[in-house]
Amino acid sequence: MKRIGLTQRVVVVPEHGERRDSLDQRWTGLMDGLGCQVIPLPNAIEDVATYSRDLGIEGFILTGGDDVYEYSQPGTGAPERDRIEHQIIDFCATGKVPLLGVCRGLQALVNHFGGSLSPIDGHVQTRHSVELDPEWMAVPDGRIEVNSFHNMAIKTDDLPGQLTAVAWSEDGTIEAVVHSEYRITGIMWHPEREVMPSALDVALINKLFVPDR
Repeated sequence: MKRIGLTQRVVVVPEHGERRDSLDQRWTGLMDGLGCQVIPLPNAIEDVATYSRDLGIEGFILTGGDDVYEYSQPGTGAPERDRIEHQIIDFCATGKVPLLGVCRGLQALVNHFGGSLSPIDGHVQTRHSVELDPEWMAVPDGRIEVNSFHNMAIKTDDLPGQLTAVAWSEDGTIEAVVHSEYRITGIMWHPEREVMPSALDVALINKLFVPDR
């Protein structure tokens, strides 16, 4: 099985004086069904490259949950998570390692490469249609329906040059990107939160992490 490292959100528990790493259990079921072993990545890792090589990690997912630190509300951010995710992106770019950014993970990619985010309404706990670039993913009618759980969006003018938009919401905001050089993709929806994974999400994960399937 492919060993895929997944980042985790930070949950603060004041009564115990703890900052806990947390990962949605649904990621394990989704990835195991696609022939990938989930390796949760602690946010306290100092050296992502050494840690990943020691564990034989072959790809990464920047998972969702909370906001990129720069855009978080006072007292709610997790700078340790941003630190490790910046390291992961650099590691994937250097070693040609595949990476998928999901929701906050896509926002982290945009932030890392010099783009910006904007607040948006109507994209939290809902579903909507997304138009796909057929050269990226071909689907009937060129559209899919996705879940939506984000309050920060990416506008076309705010996308950094290294990233190319390949999916758009009906309001014109960007829903998926690919890197122009590296095996890096980002999507705004959550594959792990579907009762059954969509055919497109399965194809996307396989394309990134199990290309020989």
